[in-house]
Amino acid sequence: ITMGPSGVKSISRPGLFGMDLSYTQAINYTYFICLVLVIFTIFIVHRLENSRIGRQLVAMGEDDIAARAMGVNTSKAKLTAFALGAVWAGIAGVLFAAKTTFINPDSFKVWDSVLILCMVVLGGMASIPGIIAGALILILLPEYLRVFSDYRLLIFGAVLVIMMVFRPGGMIPKRRKAYKLRPEELQDSAAAVPIGGGEGDAP
Repeated sequence: ITMGPSGVKSISRPGLFGMDLSYTQAINYTYFICLVLVIFTIFIVHRLENSRIGRQLVAMGEDDIAARAMGVNTSKAKLTAFALGAVWAGIAGVLFAAKTTFINPDSFKVWDSVLILCMVVLGGMASIPGIIAGALILILLPEYLRVFSDYRLLIFGAVLVIMMVFRPGGMIPKRRKAYKLRPEELQDSAAAVPIGGGEGDAP
């Protein structure tokens, strides 16, 4: 089906309601599709991290045993996370194939997986703005360092090491929410605390 090492050729680009688009129009149309999907992904991830399943995943990331002790079905949550990740990976794969119009095993190298992981670590794990910033930097930085072709990977690695040493949380780490009690809740808490013990002879 996938033609083995020869890959899949002549993959058609996304069409617009059946209309034939020129090369430039198809490229522009693909760009806007990617832009819309990026915005949609940011919206979904933002909603997800404030949802029940999102809080379950955060709890599992902090301490899997404690999450199970609090009643989180970790097996179901992990399966949900895997399914969500697979959906977005499939969408990205379809767009990649439509953009390049040709894919083969060499199109997906180990370095690509390492680069994606570096984007997350550099920008800040669980931080949407951080991951976006990390992706932009790691995509643009190699292009600007192309003039230093002999030392590009060395500089690239040095930047990552420096970030891991001085900013282990990433450039834009995720901020933890600070919950504040309302005035009436503070009054209720103060009323529930005994002011002092009774007087009596020491034993």
